[in-house]
Amino acid sequence: MLQKTLSKYDNLNAAVKFEPYIDKLNEEVQLDAIKDLANVYNTIHLWDKVDAWARELERKAEFQLKIQSRRRKSKRRLTAYPLFTYVAYANLLISSIYDARKEYENVLKYIEKYLKIVEVENPTQEDQQIIDLFQIWGEGNQYASQLMLGQENVINSYLDYIENNPSEILAGFINILQAANQYSFNIDYALDRFKDQTNLFNTDMYIKGSYNDQMLNHAYQDFYYELASYQMKQRNYSLGMDALLMCLDLSSSSKDDLMCIKCVDLYGEYRSEANETQIRKYKNVIEKLSLPTF
Repeated sequence: MLQKTLSKYDNLNAAVKFEPYIDKLNEEVQLDAIKDLANVYNTIHLWDKVDAWARELERKAEFQLKIQSRRRKSKRRLTAYPLFTYVAYANLLISSIYDARKEYENVLKYIEKYLKIVEVENPTQEDQQIIDLFQIWGEGNQYASQLMLGQENVINSYLDYIENNPSEILAGFINILQAANQYSFNIDYALDRFKDQTNLFNTDMYIKGSYNDQMLNHAYQDFYYELASYQMKQRNYSLGMDALLMCLDLSSSSKDDLMCIKCVDLYGEYRSEANETQIRKYKNVIEKLSLPTF
């Protein structure tokens, strides 16, 4: 936890120091700088900062788009991506803020907005690659938001989407499990359909995709905690306890105090359902936890 906290404050310190220099950059170059700055704040969940810089990104990118038609065709582009990308990405960032606030109707509104922005006429090959990426993100985010609004009927479509986009399996199942736990959905069929893939989670065989190690570890914790909660509610106590112990082991290893406490609380609620092996595993993990953690 200390390492995570230091990393978080290092990123924050760097971002704060960088902010005053953005206006001194070329107006086109500012777009990439603002995007990167907003990403830093997004990573450390400073949502007010993300919101402010996302809206600034949208404003500046729209201005650049307006004057684009007046530029000489031979003028070299200074941005890393086509200009429409920054307007769309600003709206994607805003949708992520509403997602963090659990305002899913607003999430859907901004998803619709950035999907509209990427409807580019006569796209180049580069444009099309970016359009495809936003469409993939948009489809997955729509299903996730609809699920969190209690729309159980989208689960099968979401599963098809996950099957076609294997890198989304982990994030997708966290969303599906969270919705199942919140709305008491039965998703045994979904877990069964992807049991071969989910059984590989947290193993060297699983392809990490775009996650860095810290994000991946946190995602695994969320998955196993939600899976434990779901299986306990379904009275599949042995499966639930195994998932819970996996989450506790991961969170204790990464010194994630909050998740450790959540796991201990859930174990306390269902401790009478643990078998001898599970009790022993639980005690072994607890003994490894340092006193200051608790």
